Amino acid sequence: MKPKSIIVDIGSKITSLDKNNITLTCPISGMPVPKVTWLKDGEIIQRGGRTLLLSTIGSPEGGEYTCRASNTLGSVTEASSDIDVIGRW
Repeated sequence: MKPKSIIVDIGSKITSLDKNNITLTCPISGMPVPKVTWLKDGEIIQRGGRTLLLSTIGSPEGGEYTCRASNTLGSVTEASSDIDVIGRW
C-alpha cells in the first residue's frame, strides 16, 4: 500500500497507518509575529516553523505533539494533538 501524505491543523486526535507522512500545521497569528516551538511528549523537537513534518511515521512517532507560540509581548498559545500510529494489515 502506497504511503499517504496527511496535512492537519494541530488540535485534534490523529490516527494514521504507519509509513504515512503527517504534516502538522500551527494556525497562529499575532502582532508581533509569534515564534513557534514544537514539542513531543513535553520535550522540544523543533524551534521555528509553522509546520512540522513527520516522515514515514512508525509507532515511535506516536505521542502528544504540541505547538507553542509566543511573542515578545509575552503572549503564549498552545495546541496539542495525540497521534496514534497503527500497523498495516
